Amino acid sequence: TLRKRFFKLAPVAAAHILEASHFDLWSRVYPWHLIDHTRGQPGFSNPYPAVVEHFNQVVAWLQTAILTARPEKLRVKMTSFLIRAAQACQELGYLSALLLVTAALQDQMISRVKRLWGQIPSSLWQVFEQLTSLCSAEKNFINLRNRASTTNTQLPFSILCKDLIMASQVVQDLGISLASSGGTKIPYHEFRYLGRILTKNLTITHSREQLRSNISPEHLPLKDDLLANPLPRLKRDKLFELSYALEPPASAELGGADQVVSTTNPLNLVSHSPAKPVAGLSITTRPRPRPRS
Repeated sequence: TLRKRFFKLAPVAAAHILEASHFDLWSRVYPWHLIDHTRGQPGFSNPYPAVVEHFNQVVAWLQTAILTARPEKLRVKMTSFLIRAAQACQELGYLSALLLVTAALQDQMISRVKRLWGQIPSSLWQVFEQLTSLCSAEKNFINLRNRASTTNTQLPFSILCKDLIMASQVVQDLGISLASSGGTKIPYHEFRYLGRILTKNLTITHSREQLRSNISPEHLPLKDDLLANPLPRLKRDKLFELSYALEPPASAELGGADQVVSTTNPLNLVSHSPAKPVAGLSITTRPRPRPRS
């Protein structure tokens, strides 16, 4: 199966495949596609929604793989593998794939399972804590932005889109304000800001050919399989059922007070309509139990 083939890879090979499959869709998106999306005019030929859907599908596919794995030893092995793959993504500069893997593991349905995290070796626990800190959404993903800037690597697609949509909204709001007040001044500064985002942040630092060359020929079909729509995955409510079966919920999880911090899937931030968020995940992270030594 796809799951068995993927989890038999070396972590570095998995990192190459995750980045290459995501970038395969990302590279088809041009600035005008994003602008059309922010204006509420995505169009049937706009490739942008496919990038969002792919990110969310792979996250759910990884979560399905972990929560349906039997026995418990296999779940621990798969989770450890994903942490190592995320570490490889960081070292290779694959920040989109890094964000994808950490999003899958930080979701409450995974992070709440104490029996799972309690068996993760301390060395891997420390690695994962560092990776989640790097991918933190605090201060508008300042840590990831600094890493991309200092290493000259590509920011995750979700963050680029969020920047562009926010900038586009500022320009649009200014235009509406000027029109309603009868003003005629053109907001040149704001348009220059939008242009800088388009030219700087959407400049691709690697190509599909380059990423493809990093994958062994025997693994190329796996990259294409990860582009399948839909990927074999369970719905979110079913994933939580499996999570609760592995670790019955405490009363706090059913409505009481608890140390739970809600964050949002980075790609959900790019929806232009609050009433209809992009299909995907609402990640809830919580303190995990200390792993074994």
